[in-house]
Amino acid sequence: DGYVLVIEARGRDSPQGPGDLLVEIMVEKHDIFYRDESAPEHAHLDVEITAKQAEFGTSLIVPSLLGDDLETEVKPGTRNGDILCLQNLGFPILDSEEGDCGHQLVHLQVN
Repeated sequence: DGYVLVIEARGRDSPQGPGDLLVEIMVEKHDIFYRDESAPEHAHLDVEITAKQAEFGTSLIVPSLLGDDLETEVKPGTRNGDILCLQNLGFPILDSEEGDCGHQLVHLQVN
């Protein structure tokens, strides 16, 4: 939120030539996904699981940023606060020339 994207030589003309175009990016809050300012490319999601699922492991269906459901595995012995990392399924990294994305981090809440 508040990230400024600089596009060189695409701003207003001046006697010294074209200026830079500055684009401020504001991100709306999502109902279930959230960001951490220290690593804004990652999409965080809190998911509740039962103590039995944590103890014995389970297959878990979680939503993705694209709107589809993803299947992932909770390993036996999972503890409250453990995090599952779904690689390259987070937000686009704005400075990446390769189109890289962050990760979707699923925070497991055992109840």
